Amino acid sequence: MTSQEICNKIKKVLTPDLLKPKYRFMHDIYNPTAGHCYHAAEAAFHLLGGKEAGWIPHVFREDDGITHWWIARKNEIVDPTADQYYTLNENPPYSRGKGCGFMTKIPSRRAREIINRITK
Repeated sequence: MTSQEICNKIKKVLTPDLLKPKYRFMHDIYNPTAGHCYHAAEAAFHLLGGKEAGWIPHVFREDDGITHWWIARKNEIVDPTADQYYTLNENPPYSRGKGCGFMTKIPSRRAREIINRITK
């Protein structure tokens, strides 16, 4: 699957039950992808081959502490939740983010659920 196909599949399986309770309101008010960026980016990372395929997780922290996550390699950005910015007529903060790592080496519980939903 291409990275765009992976993003499309991830977006289709993002549901409020995958969100932490404090972010569930965002699903209906802002955009169905809002609040899902960490586990969606993490799922994309693992589905696309992870570090071995050259992917690096990136994060940007807003002044209010809210973060946005995506993955990138060379000149390619994969962001399954970019729509949350575009629906507000904004661009994702790619130029202001920095490379980092995810909290775990293996997919988190939410990322595993996304992967399971896609690969069923």
